[in-house]
Amino acid sequence: MVATPRADGDVVTLDVTADEQPWATYEASVWRDGDRTEAVVEWRSERRFGLRRLPQSLVARRYRAAALAAQGYETVRHEGRVRLRSTG
Repeated sequence: MVATPRADGDVVTLDVTADEQPWATYEASVWRDGDRTEAVVEWRSERRFGLRRLPQSLVARRYRAAALAAQGYETVRHEGRVRLRSTG
């Protein structure tokens, strides 16, 4: 997904590190649409995670919209991918 904010929007890019090692890059586009604030958040990481993290990702995906709704946000659309690659 490519974030395409309106002309009055802002884009913020965060390069996150942990112990001085790259963790992930987040890009957030935020803009107003009438009385609503809309946002698109994209993230990518080249960090390797163990397979035990996969169930956490699936649970988080299932409850993400409910967690955001509890904070007063509405999820209009969510797209997510997990890419696996062999290291050997």
